[in-house]
Amino acid sequence: MTLKDEEVYRRKKELLARALHKADEADLLDRSATKAKTASWESSMRDGMGLATNQSAWEPIVEVGAEGGSITLYGHPDVKGQWWFCLDWDERTLAMFLDEINHDLLSDRSGVVTGWEEGLKLLYQYPWCHLHPCFVHHEFRKLVLAEIVARQSELDDYEVQAWQRICSDSSNNTTSNNTKDDQVFRLVEEKPRRKMATLVKEYLKKKRPLTVVKLTDVYTLAHNKKEQDSIRAALHRVSVGTAVFKNSTPSTSYAVRLCLLNNEEVFLSLPGVPTRELRTEKAEKQYTKEIFKRFAEKYGAETIKYWVQSAQHRSVVQAACGMRHAKKRDGRNCILCEVEGIADGRDVFACHVVSRKVLFWEAIEEVENIKKTIFTDEAVLLLRKKLKNSPRHSDSEYIVTLCREHDNLLANTISESIGKSQ
Repeated sequence: MTLKDEEVYRRKKELLARALHKADEADLLDRSATKAKTASWESSMRDGMGLATNQSAWEPIVEVGAEGGSITLYGHPDVKGQWWFCLDWDERTLAMFLDEINHDLLSDRSGVVTGWEEGLKLLYQYPWCHLHPCFVHHEFRKLVLAEIVARQSELDDYEVQAWQRICSDSSNNTTSNNTKDDQVFRLVEEKPRRKMATLVKEYLKKKRPLTVVKLTDVYTLAHNKKEQDSIRAALHRVSVGTAVFKNSTPSTSYAVRLCLLNNEEVFLSLPGVPTRELRTEKAEKQYTKEIFKRFAEKYGAETIKYWVQSAQHRSVVQAACGMRHAKKRDGRNCILCEVEGIADGRDVFACHVVSRKVLFWEAIEEVENIKKTIFTDEAVLLLRKKLKNSPRHSDSEYIVTLCREHDNLLANTISESIGKSQ
């Protein structure tokens, strides 16, 4: 196989992995290896519960179109009227692009589960809400729409509308009794024009960076309890220090969530800062190490250590004015001690939430890309200009006055939330 053929084959494999939402082909092989075991288990299950052994007797419940094929949740009631479900995924449309792969790996069926909640778990192996809806069984459209309503803050308007159309399409569904279902439709139609996440982001962006925000402040965006829950969920998705943020690690952060000693939940607002720039020791080491390695190969390690790292340390002086201004602005008091009602005269410090080290190395890499060198007067002047014009590097808006205890809380929260993924 030539290098060109290898590249084509690699790209085909990437296409397959993306379409199936799997990490690599090894996962598909593992699924294929368990087919026989699953089939045997399903057979005994059907025998015991009176389920049809004829595949055609299983009805499609939810079908969505994915890149290269489809995903279908099938259902079948047993003799007691209890619904059982299994999931089919079929990506055989990709066969035309994948000549060198076993086509049996492009389709499979899950094991059988009982109950709607378990059926939903099968669907949630994939981002089914975001995929194109093709069919919804008439007996399940209310349940499907209820699930879409619960997730609507995560969906785009056109995605919600697509589900609404498929669930209200008379040609798709055979029932016309819409009295209760219309209540669900109205919930979807009452969805704000802008998603809750967008509202929360815009709210935080309008705040001065590192303003203390409480849930009661953000709840002013809501009109009822249900919207409050949606707003809190949206806030957690964009805030460092929450479980959902730690699991997904968005590229941009809009707040840092802190749990104070009195168990109060507060947020320090951000206007949308690249997550990689937030202050974590691991992030600084990893990010700067990659740039240092490239520079060392071009200029020599000792040269970079002496000149560039010395320049980085000198750049810290630029923030001195901003640090003094921040402490004066905050009345030389820890802003979080004030929230907790602590007035014990603790020493305070001007603390950064953004890593100046990362910002410096980002700037010098940009200079290298533009000027093709960092050792000329023009390059040095450009570097100074970039650092001076970078508000996140030395502007007082990105500096906050904290006592040592609360500074450690801030640093540890950021590190624990994003440190492992960086």
